[in-house]
Amino acid sequence: DGPALAAWLRSVSPVREATIDRLYERSDRLMWAVVFGNLLVAIVQGVLLGIGFAALGVPNAIFWTIATTILALLPLIGASVVWIPATGYLVFVDRPVIAVALFGYGALVVSLSDNYLRPMIGGHEARLNPGLFVVGLFGGLTVFGFMGLFFGPVVLGLLKVLVELFAEYRPPARSAM
Repeated sequence: DGPALAAWLRSVSPVREATIDRLYERSDRLMWAVVFGNLLVAIVQGVLLGIGFAALGVPNAIFWTIATTILALLPLIGASVVWIPATGYLVFVDRPVIAVALFGYGALVVSLSDNYLRPMIGGHEARLNPGLFVVGLFGGLTVFGFMGLFFGPVVLGLLKVLVELFAEYRPPARSAM
């Protein structure tokens, strides 16, 4: 249905064909940037936590690395769903020093990597300011619920694309004199 929808939008749009092509191209780049950014951050978080698990001697580190990578695709939930219970497990099996080390590593290295990399990668690839990308994440969460974590940056990016195209094609302002 995607190609049919695109063809219909082209047929009813009053905008020139070249402008529509540029809009589609920029929109496509934006959506791939958000998907690619989420995937790359998930892989980085999985690898970072896997290194931490292996260094601290947590059993089944490879399994937990894969689980972390998959769960890290969910922004704001992600990797913490793995490392927080793992610290509880380590306390339960009487390894409190390692539990504290894992908690600190998870909070400082893994979680901060999410807070830093997601806006940086997603914003860079989408040509969107990282601060604006974060606004898109939280605004999307507020407006669309959980799926807004993905839709928010896309909607904000599409708005930016539309404003840029408008600025390129609007007639020059007439002077007041």
